[in-house]
Amino acid sequence: MKHPVAALVGLVATFAIVAQHQGFLMGFAWAAMHGAGVSSALALLPAAIALSILWTGYAFLKRRRISRPTVAFSVYAFGILLMNELLLPTTPLKAWREHRAIRAIEVRNVRDEPYLSALGNPIGIRVTFDAVFPRTATYAISASVLMPVVEDVPYALSLGHSTRHLVEPQPARHGGSSDDVFQKGVVYTFTQEMMPNFLFYDDRRKEPCLVDVTTPYLSEAQLRSALLKSRNMKFHTAIQADSGQGWPRVAATEYVTSRGYDLEAMYQTGVIEGNRRCGS
Repeated sequence: MKHPVAALVGLVATFAIVAQHQGFLMGFAWAAMHGAGVSSALALLPAAIALSILWTGYAFLKRRRISRPTVAFSVYAFGILLMNELLLPTTPLKAWREHRAIRAIEVRNVRDEPYLSALGNPIGIRVTFDAVFPRTATYAISASVLMPVVEDVPYALSLGHSTRHLVEPQPARHGGSSDDVFQKGVVYTFTQEMMPNFLFYDDRRKEPCLVDVTTPYLSEAQLRSALLKSRNMKFHTAIQADSGQGWPRVAATEYVTSRGYDLEAMYQTGVIEGNRRCGS
């Protein structure tokens, strides 16, 4: 086989195989930079095997006199690329398809309401939303940290503790893993209960406790002063989704709460009902 086009096909397929294995190659580079040792070279093995099969096939066809060798080698190279797509856990094409599917998730009817303690006192915000998925697959979707809409508010006053995450109807599980599989076209309702960073809910005692959020830049007095100024605070969040692997993480929609919330009242709930620091 002397047709130069076949060699060009081999070069193109080589670049494609390297691209398909970029996750392994980046893992090897990261491990090598951090002194992982010779064992890190095992990450190169899948790419090396695929390239060996490719060029072994090229050498074999080069020695044989067959009709239309370029077409035969092109089909052979395509078959290797196809097998990589089927066997590798992630490739650029899979990542592109996942990213496209995630962007097609329809999030609607986002709403919020007070999240109350067992005694009926405010301890956070309950966020609820509906989502419809474009194809049956594994996804992870949730509201991000609820941040005050006004600036210059300490991060301690954000709502970053997600105490409960409910989904109706319940999604299926992928094999024996904890990944949630959502069905195409089904309307799922998600409910997420969020508490401010200075509060946490003790499920064992069924009462809130106060988290120590003071830092060299935020004293207890400064926290109390900020709370007194936050008696009617609105928050914004983003409903974010990914393929269940944490990447790519895409904001499906953004949302601002429909009402203001009293952070000082939430703090007082912790004082009245728990009156202790978390962990004590």
